[in-house]
Amino acid sequence: MTNKIKLFFILAILGLALGKAIYAQGVTLSQEISEIICSIEEPCSEGLECISFPEIGLRCAEPNACSYYECPENTQCLVAESYPLQVICSPLVVTEEPEDTETVEQAINLDEDVQPADLEVYPPTILPDSPFYFLKNLGRGIRTFFTFNPLAKTELREKFANEKLMELKRMVEMNKSANAIRSAAQNYQEEVETVKKFAERIRTTAQENEQVETFLDKYIQQQALHNRVLRKLADQVPAEVLEKIQATRELHLEKFSEVMQKLEDKDKIAERLEKNLDLVKGSDFKNFINIGIVEALKEKLPEDIRVKIEEKQEEMLGKLHEKLETLPSEKMESFTPYIKQISGDKMKYLDIIETLEGKKLSDKLRSVIEDARNELETNQ
Repeated sequence: MTNKIKLFFILAILGLALGKAIYAQGVTLSQEISEIICSIEEPCSEGLECISFPEIGLRCAEPNACSYYECPENTQCLVAESYPLQVICSPLVVTEEPEDTETVEQAINLDEDVQPADLEVYPPTILPDSPFYFLKNLGRGIRTFFTFNPLAKTELREKFANEKLMELKRMVEMNKSANAIRSAAQNYQEEVETVKKFAERIRTTAQENEQVETFLDKYIQQQALHNRVLRKLADQVPAEVLEKIQATRELHLEKFSEVMQKLEDKDKIAERLEKNLDLVKGSDFKNFINIGIVEALKEKLPEDIRVKIEEKQEEMLGKLHEKLETLPSEKMESFTPYIKQISGDKMKYLDIIETLEGKKLSDKLRSVIEDARNELETNQ
């Protein structure tokens, strides 16, 4: 027996013992948490996952533990990267509501600073360059093996993609070596392809199955956040890694489009995409970024879907125009420095600005838009 297997047996036995001890104390379980104690040797039946809950221990329970497990007041529910899964009640970080007069820096942070909690994953502690990273991947493999439903398996792999993106982001923030960053980007690429592979096994669409619809909505919103992270990373990484990050973003867009085409009727893709992009957190200027995402994604879609996407782009441009017109003068004027500082493809941003100039704009907004265009042209 290898050392890795021994280690997992020890962890399973300890978790099992803890679970039995707590169960003996008569803890009341919610209906989603069964009384069946699980372990690596005794996995759960199809549709259930082996999860370790605070004050309960290891139990076979329904997926998405944080949707039904209630943590104490002033804490938030998180699921740690392990096998079995571990529910953690983490102290809640309370942030003040942004003021109406949102600064340029605040707007940029809202539109490109994606944190692990935004993707419903735990902050990464073991990174791909760690000698113990293989244990993390081994745990992921075990969880995948014991998840049998195609939709549940796709949801699980999407969670792993979220984790691996946060690992890549963290490694860039820590100024890891170019090779280490490339390796982390490759990990993410492979996981994105795996999500697409498992999505192909789902036999119903969002129009036919409510659970598929729920997954697809969440998937689109998270992919929008993935795009924000990758866009920002392209501005942060050293030159020798830029090509890998750009290739990673292209692959992300490609698989994003393929999963949507698999799980949604082609006539409904544009509508669902626009609806979910609108639900993603962001500043008063977020529609500008969303139009950029749609423009990049459109290139990966077939012609018949592209036409409907362009119609939605026009609607999104109208929303951006309407939003800008209603802003106070000071906030409206912050649009130019926002455009200058936000990460992304400035040439595509210039295209959006030039299209916006074709709208019937107030004199004040036209002046702001012209300043933004001049700023982008100057910095090309």
